[in-house]
Amino acid sequence: MYRLSSEFDRLRREFNEALIACRAATEKKQVHSLRTGTRRLEALLKKAAEDHPGSKPLQVQANKVLRRLKRVRKAAGVARDLDVLRNLAGPVRDRALTSTKPSEHENLIASYKQLEDDLRSRRKHAASELATALEEHEPGLERALEAMSKAMSNFTAKEPSPMRTANIWMKRIRMPGSDPGKEALHSFRKQTKTMRYLAELEPRSITAQRFAAHLKAIQGSIGQWHDLLLFVEEAKEILGKDSLLTQVVKTERNQARRAAMRSIR
Repeated sequence: MYRLSSEFDRLRREFNEALIACRAATEKKQVHSLRTGTRRLEALLKKAAEDHPGSKPLQVQANKVLRRLKRVRKAAGVARDLDVLRNLAGPVRDRALTSTKPSEHENLIASYKQLEDDLRSRRKHAASELATALEEHEPGLERALEAMSKAMSNFTAKEPSPMRTANIWMKRIRMPGSDPGKEALHSFRKQTKTMRYLAELEPRSITAQRFAAHLKAIQGSIGQWHDLLLFVEEAKEILGKDSLLTQVVKTERNQARRAAMRSIR
């Protein structure tokens, strides 16, 4: 028998630990853990709602928690995106320096510094905004999670395993076409992430772990493209669309998109 309530309580504890850690220090690791915690809880809550469609109290409470988790994840999203961009900036600069003429290096280095200074300043502001948002959202979210735990505690019937649910969801999603828009490709990545988190709830199942690893590889490939997509948008805004660094990143973005499409075929 698979007990959703037990898994929910475990994920809730892990999320609370991530929330406490992020309130103490809104650094890259803490922000990432917080967002991952919301995603894992969301995956399990969506499964619970699907497994028990006749339980109105569970459905109502699950929706309340999902809305609050989304607010927390969104609050952390700005800081997380800026962390991703700062991680990319240095390696992109280094690759650009190896693929351009020496006469262009001074321009590249100056552009990188301008970009990095802007990202650093905005990350500091985002950390402050996140700390304020967590202080605002935490009490209500904690109450909602506690009520959710009580709502789930009464369910003892056999339920589909996480892997079985992940397979069902995989058959439902619409695979991106041969030339999907950026929203469609990004949406597909988020859906595979949800299914991966369900599969990872079965650490003793080789099938589940292989499935999770396969989805993680797809996520990584699409994620690389999406990160570079964000980078291009930031570079265009800060440096201008004709900047040499912007052009270099656009080339990498296009290459990453082709690699992402190959990963899902």
